[in-house]
Amino acid sequence: MGTQSRDLYLEVSYLMPENGARISFSFDRVKHDQGGAASEIITEMMINGRSMITTRIEVMASCGYATIVNPGNTAGPTQSVKELSTTVNYLF
Repeated sequence: MGTQSRDLYLEVSYLMPENGARISFSFDRVKHDQGGAASEIITEMMINGRSMITTRIEVMASCGYATIVNPGNTAGPTQSVKELSTTVNYLF
């Protein structure tokens, strides 16, 4: 990240122990090269979920969206990034 950068990260989680589940929402904002002419700013939001389906099977899913202003610290069009992922773990 460097000394000319700033990062704000927030996360809120809700644990449901009776279901072996957890839901969380996170927000991240990073501003790179604050002294430069065109600072890169990344803003990201994610929602994650995790649950134990059985004592051996865990399912996880996440969905996120991000915007990147001035990618690579050069003036340019704002980019958007979308992410969707799932994972199934078998514990043994």
